[in-house]
Amino acid sequence: MVPQYILFLTGALAISSTLGLIAIFAPSGLGVREGVLVYLLSFMMATPVAVIISILTRLWMTLIEIGLIGVIYLHGQLRKQEKKRTYGET
Repeated sequence: MVPQYILFLTGALAISSTLGLIAIFAPSGLGVREGVLVYLLSFMMATPVAVIISILTRLWMTLIEIGLIGVIYLHGQLRKQEKKRTYGET
């Protein structure tokens, strides 16, 4: 992608994510975020390509969220083990 489009792409993702958050009827903005992103991306690329990018963006963000939850869970488990070592078995 040409660097001059990076600002547009970033803005399109930001706008679609914000509207997805505002849509209280859709859990996690499901469908709203993708629809807005497809609409905005279709100004600069073919609609089928915009649909694929929108779906891949949803999958990528979901994987990132799952990974962050995993990191937080592991951090909690490590803290529990550290407390057990420090204060003894309770």
